[in-house]
Amino acid sequence: MNSKLLVTGGAGYIGSHVIRQLLDAGYNVKVFDSLENGPHRIKTLKSLKMMCPTGSN
Repeated sequence: MNSKLLVTGGAGYIGSHVIRQLLDAGYNVKVFDSLENGPHRIKTLKSLKMMCPTGSN
């Protein structure tokens, strides 16, 4: 699938689960999050980055 999506709040609990489902479905996902609820959310984003296919941005 070649569709591109922007997910806001992607580092939160719900957003991170949505992103995983979208990546599994083949979407190209970009994430925007203010990280206002703490730096621990960076770990969530890093774990999602590991799920992205090589070469995708």
